[in-house]
Amino acid sequence: MKIRREDLVAAAGAGLLQYRQIEPLLVFLLQHDLLQSREAMLAMHQPRQGLTPWLIYIAAILAFVTATLFGVVVVAGHVPGLAGPVALGAFCYLVATASVVTWKRRYGHAMSLQTVALLAMATLPLILALFGAYRFAS
Repeated sequence: MKIRREDLVAAAGAGLLQYRQIEPLLVFLLQHDLLQSREAMLAMHQPRQGLTPWLIYIAAILAFVTATLFGVVVVAGHVPGLAGPVALGAFCYLVATASVVTWKRRYGHAMSLQTVALLAMATLPLILALFGAYRFAS
């Protein structure tokens, strides 16, 4: 319901409020309406809560760990001294990716698909390192 100045003047004319109360009451009602609409807009843009985002994050991390373990096994089979640095590099990529995801989530830019894409992009250097180690060993 919108309250206009004319409605408040009519209420003052009927004796329900004083004429000097019209301006402060109108300002209060406008601010209250503005705050309600702002809260409604913010509620629409809140990130979704629940189990689905956590399951996606867990699946992405498990995929990264699986790729890393596979890479370490492959590298250890061909170049025994290179398994440790590959595992350390993969851990560094995981920490960097997790920090970027945390930063994006803090500022409200993170979505589940962005997280999975970011983890997939972080595994690309690991895959290239594995390919290089395999070619180097051959």
